[in-house]
This record gives sequence, structure tokens and C-alpha cells, in this order.
Amino acid sequence: MPQAIHISPIDNVVVALHPIAKGTLVEVDGLSVTALEDIPQGHKMAVKPIKNGENVIKYGFPIGHATADAAPGSWMHTTGAIKSRFKKGTCVRQTAPQ
Repeated sequence: MPQAIHISPIDNVVVALHPIAKGTLVEVDGLSVTALEDIPQGHKMAVKPIKNGENVIKYGFPIGHATADAAPGSWMHTTGAIKSRFKKGTCVRQTAPQ
């Protein structure tokens, strides 16, 4: 059963179909990315490097801008890693405590 869906081939994120535990290898559409943190079901995970200020692409369209650099495997969500283009709020990349 697939762990995530890559909606468009140009997307730089995938969407978790089930919770993904930190350290899990996710393989989808020829991409292989290890989750750097726990990714909740329905949330986005970066599958390509995304620099601070770059577009976050989902559905083949920009959905916001990264508020910090995100490595492949990072959890991307609307509370800090991505500033939304369409509504007030943010989509954030949180990092686990070191």
C-alpha cells in the first residue's frame, strides 16, 4: 500500500496517505526520500530541497513560499514552514529538537 501520493510530477512535496514515522523510506513515482521527522496523515513532506522563499508546489501549482530551508524528508505544514499564497496563515517546517 502506498505511503504517500505525488499529485503532480512537478510537485516538490508529497502527501502522506498514512502516518509516516521518522526514518521511514518513502518511495513514490520513482522518488525515494527518508522522513526526517514524523509526518502525520494528510500532511506534506518535501521530496526535493526547498530554499527559504521558494515556492512550495502541490497540485502542480505554488501553494505558498517556504519560510525556512527544507531538506527532502522535512514535514511541511501550515504553522511555520510555508507562508500561504491564498489565505492568512503559514505552512511550516518544524524541526525536531537536537
